[in-house]
Amino acid sequence: MSLATPSLYDQTGRRLYLTPDERKRFLLAADAQPPEWRTFGKFLILTGCRISEALNVTAEHIDFEENRVSIETMKQRRRGVWRRIPLPTDFLSELGRVHDLRVAERILDQNRGLWPVGRTTAFERIKAVMSDAGIVGPQACPKGLRHTFGVHAVLNSVPVAPLQRWMGHARLETTLIYLQIQGDEEYSLAERMW
Repeated sequence: MSLATPSLYDQTGRRLYLTPDERKRFLLAADAQPPEWRTFGKFLILTGCRISEALNVTAEHIDFEENRVSIETMKQRRRGVWRRIPLPTDFLSELGRVHDLRVAERILDQNRGLWPVGRTTAFERIKAVMSDAGIVGPQACPKGLRHTFGVHAVLNSVPVAPLQRWMGHARLETTLIYLQIQGDEEYSLAERMW
């Protein structure tokens, strides 16, 4: 276990999350990808899950009735810790179309991963989308998308309790790093108060 204090900035003070403008650019670049990679990039930014957690998602984890995905938390010390994250209906429709999820339910092919690739391939694809979006720096990686999810939630007034649950944090202190934003994002928060 690391004793270092979690932060949204690296040791040289550079951001580890995407700004709202970079987030938009990432989503636009993701839209230009082949369908399976388009949904993968969007899935990461809309759920805040870790890359290994996304690669474990199967058809049975998608709940079209409640517009949620169930994700097993991989960083907990034990298996079987699940979290349910809401997803936009338009994204769920896209996910269903691209991955034939409605068909998969009928033919009971629910144990097949939606993205049947390894971590290295998935990591490199996200890095390529970041490059296409003109995003460089320590935030230009899958972990940057996870941090972006947390910051985006804070900027949109999501209470800390659901954010902690959605991100799969065992400790509240871990979730509270998303309140450490600075720069333009901090100014945006202050504007709400004024």
